[in-house]
Amino acid sequence: MLGTCALAGAVASPSPIGLVSGATGSLGTAFAVVLVPLAAGCVVVLRARSTYDADASRASASSVAVAGDA
Repeated sequence: MLGTCALAGAVASPSPIGLVSGATGSLGTAFAVVLVPLAAGCVVVLRARSTYDADASRASASSVAVAGDA
């Protein structure tokens, strides 16, 4: 799944940069515009790091409970 997401990002990323660069005439502006969604994604990942241990523990406990029921 991660490989598919990386491939999709690699294929799709030049399009918005090219469109914004063509519309504004500035490659620097295009990169600045693309940084906004990148920053939002970074915030999501950083916030998710703080909940990872609790989520992993909960998933581990539920998988043990399901395996113990069988």
